[in-house]
Amino acid sequence: ALEELERYQSGRQSVQFAAYTGTAGLVLVLASGILTDLFIDESRVSARRDVTRVLRWGGAGLMIGSVGFGLARLRSNEDHLQSAISKHNASAPDRPIEILFKAEF
Repeated sequence: ALEELERYQSGRQSVQFAAYTGTAGLVLVLASGILTDLFIDESRVSARRDVTRVLRWGGAGLMIGSVGFGLARLRSNEDHLQSAISKHNASAPDRPIEILFKAEF
C-alpha cells in the first residue's frame, strides 16, 4: 500500500508539471505577437508572419500535449490511490479506508 501511495505522490508532481507546461503554452500563444514585435523588424513582413505562426502553433501544441498528458496521468494516479486503499483494506479489515469523492473523466 505504501508503494502505491509513493507512486500516487510522484504522479501528483508530474500533473503539476503538466499544468505549468500548459500555462507556458498558453502564454506563448497569447504573447506571440508581442514577442514578434520585440525581436523582428517591421520591414521583414514575411519573417514576422512566419515567426508568429510558429510561436502560436508551438504554444498550441504544448497546451494540447500537456492537457492530454495531464488527463492520462490523473487517471493513472487515481488507479494508484484506489489500489493503495484496496491493499490497506485487505491487510487491515478492522480499519478500512474509503474514498468519499471520486472524480470521473
